Amino acid sequence: MPQPNEPGTTGNNEENTPGDKLPPRRRRRAASRPAGPPGGPVSAAEDVTPAIPAAES
Repeated sequence: MPQPNEPGTTGNNEENTPGDKLPPRRRRRAASRPAGPPGGPVSAAEDVTPAIPAAES
């Protein structure tokens, strides 16, 4: 007859549920800031200067 892999696992299966062996789940902390872009002042399109000036032809 084969031997059990772990002692005490041949008993009632309801007593050996994975929840009994695993640590309790940790709750995730609430986000300190809501997701999405920051709610700063809304401005028009930015003035962007290219790093390389356009070639004039």
